[in-house]
Amino acid sequence: MRIVAVGNPFCGDDGVGAAVLERIRAEGLFPGAELIDAGTDALSLLDRFAETGAAERLHIIIDAAKMGCEPGRVVGFAPAEARRRIVWDRLSLHGLGLAEAFALAEGLGAMPRRVVVVGVEPTEVRMDRGLSDAVAAAVPEVIRLIRAEVRADEADHTGH
Repeated sequence: MRIVAVGNPFCGDDGVGAAVLERIRAEGLFPGAELIDAGTDALSLLDRFAETGAAERLHIIIDAAKMGCEPGRVVGFAPAEARRRIVWDRLSLHGLGLAEAFALAEGLGAMPRRVVVVGVEPTEVRMDRGLSDAVAAAVPEVIRLIRAEVRADEADHTGH
């Protein structure tokens, strides 16, 4: 399994993915998972998806996603839903948004068997800000959602 953070920790709530990875490392959660901070380059996901063995691994992508919800809301969704769910896909902060990166991966036949996006509704994405209170409070919910996705993937993968 790979847990991938997309975003900029120096831009307020855009750093939620990095904060989740930090918590996972600090608490020793998800042993054996590969933790990746992809920074602001959603396109780098293509390189990760194309690596040997990646196609069979669960990929969980964490990102601040403007979805029109209340700040701090955590939503898990499939890559195919990214264009519909994400109102603002950060084309100005990332070279490409998640929806475009997923479309390219599909077109290249590089999409792994299972990818789950964990979007967290930001309060504010501004330089030199830490996480807002609402998004910081959402970190445990992100971890709960990751646990649920890992359990579901294990059940699907073992045929239970």
